[in-house]
Amino acid sequence: MPAAEVAVIAHLIAVALRAGLPIGTALEEVAAQAPSDIARDLGAVVGGYERRDDPDLAWRAAPSVWQPVAAALTVAGRAGVAPGPLLLAAAGAILRRESSAQEAALGRVSVRLVLPLGLALLPAFMCTTVIPLVLVMTRGYLGP
Repeated sequence: MPAAEVAVIAHLIAVALRAGLPIGTALEEVAAQAPSDIARDLGAVVGGYERRDDPDLAWRAAPSVWQPVAAALTVAGRAGVAPGPLLLAAAGAILRRESSAQEAALGRVSVRLVLPLGLALLPAFMCTTVIPLVLVMTRGYLGP
């Protein structure tokens, strides 16, 4: 599952919480409208909240990509603060990490693209420019 989707879902959960829904209900409502893979991940977490499990235990059922969201909700619940700002911060962190990973991948691709180009053009440059220039220069020094 792409991390960007998790960030969008974190925003949706924050909106649901700002509307006044409890965490378990907010997760359930967002999962009901989400694509099937996200609904499956959140469904296991919702089951933990319905059983009144510890939030850490409830979020263990979710894949590791949900870890920032789980941490935000767990910390907010233990500290007794509104989880909305923490969820938005977690979503921002997820997007920054995803952007960094994409930039690194783009850097690797650009090197892989330039290397064959250099290997093809360098011999051509040598044959059409450098070797004729060296021949002309040495002929001038060596005489006709």
